[in-house]
Parts: sequence; structure tokens; C-alpha cells
Amino acid sequence: MSKDELIIRRHLTENFTVLPNDLLNDKLLKADGLALMCYLLSKPQDWIVRHKEIQNRMEWGRDKTRNVIASLVQIGYIEKETIREDGKFSETRYIVKDSPRPEKPSPENQLLVISHLTKDIEQRTDYTKSNKLARQKKQLLVDWEPDATDQQYATDAGLDWKETFEDIRLWNEQNGNKASYASCKAFWQGWVRREAKRRPARSNRQESASECRTLTLKQKEYAKTAIGKLFGKYKDEGYRYEVIEKAVHAFMLTDQSDQSWRDQGTGLPRPF
Repeated sequence: MSKDELIIRRHLTENFTVLPNDLLNDKLLKADGLALMCYLLSKPQDWIVRHKEIQNRMEWGRDKTRNVIASLVQIGYIEKETIREDGKFSETRYIVKDSPRPEKPSPENQLLVISHLTKDIEQRTDYTKSNKLARQKKQLLVDWEPDATDQQYATDAGLDWKETFEDIRLWNEQNGNKASYASCKAFWQGWVRREAKRRPARSNRQESASECRTLTLKQKEYAKTAIGKLFGKYKDEGYRYEVIEKAVHAFMLTDQSDQSWRDQGTGLPRPF
């Protein structure tokens, strides 16, 4: 071995992975993203993996795993696809590529399809009868869609049912598609009622005041803190950040009495 040889490689004939230098030297790839790409590209094409497997291998938490995958989707190394079966959401797939912009997609650069099963079922070959019965007690929200009666229920409440269903789908996806209920119809009706109540019911006086005034930079910073506290505490109940933000900003343009907050229609406690 020469004294100038600072990088030593073994001569491998099997069990090795070829990685493009462009990928390894891509400045858009952060350390975590590069590590995950090396791990994924070392797997065979038919290898199925779940987020939990990545968490265990990389020793990451759930949020970090999702953030790293999302960054790879944004750069272009991973392509995300939502799969439907019989009109229902079935799974989310990720096509992993060794180049973010392959000119001619082929089996060589479409190296891996990762299927993140939304049913949150452990990958086993043996399922006991008791486990099967336990899963049948509740229906996964990802497998449910509103029928004509459910759609009319939202319309009667003054909501766009398609927009409402999309909000629920995104909320469920952000939480890993794990939500399940004995009655998804009852969940739908509860969500619709909450959304209908959140619509601001401000008086004409409040509307006029809002049109004439805007929040100062200091007020906006103060509002941002209050919004963050409310969202952090009640987001798991389906409250969206933008809904809370709109209500708090409108409240700050009123006399800020208890009644003024109730008029915002969120059903949440006063922000301050």
C-alpha cells in the first residue's frame, strides 16, 4: 500500500451497492437525507418498508422521519403517490430514485417502491383470530368516504362537503392515517358541527371595525403567541391553525370582551 493511499476499498463481487457521485456530492442533500438515501438504495427493488422501520434503523423519532422524507420529496429524490382502491384511499407509495431528475426513468433509477400502509398493521405472517376481531371493532378513517346523506349533512350546515372531507383527510394523513372509530359517520357529523360553530358570527359593528383597522406589528407578535398556545393545545381535536389565527386577529379588533370572543364561534377558551 502506498503512503498516499488514504482511502482503502475492498474488491467486492457481491452484496454491495453502487451510488452515483452526483448523489453523494449533492449539496441540496443534508446529512440526514443523504444517510437515508444510502440506506434505501441498498435495498432490493421489491423491498417493502414502513416509517417505523426507518425510525428503528436510523434511530429517529416519528416527526424527524417524516421531515427527512418530506425534504427528499421536495428535492426530487422521492416521488410520492397516493393509491386508491375502489375509490378509497389504500396506501401512500414513495418511488425512490438515485437521481432527482432522471432523463429516462428505468428500473435502474427507479430503485425502490416504499409502501407506507395506512392501515397501521404490523407486518407479520401469522395473525391470531383475536387480533382480527379486535381490528374489526373500529373502522379506519382512511377507508371511509361520506355518502350522499353525509354530504347533505355538511351542506345543510353551510359547509362545502368536499373541502371538509379534504381537511379531514389531510389531518388524518398528518397523524399517520391511524384514526379509527366505531362510527366514522358520527365522527363526520361531530367534525361538521365544530366547523360550523367556528364560523365567525360577528356583528356589523365588528365587521366595520375590522375593515377600518389592522393590527400593529406588536399586536401581531402578541397574537402569534396566543395562537400558538391554542393550536398546540387543541390541534388534536381537529382545530386548524388558520381558523384560530383568523378568530384571534378578529377578536383583537374588538373590545375584547368575553362576548366578543364568543362571537368568533370557535368554542375555544379566550386566548388572553
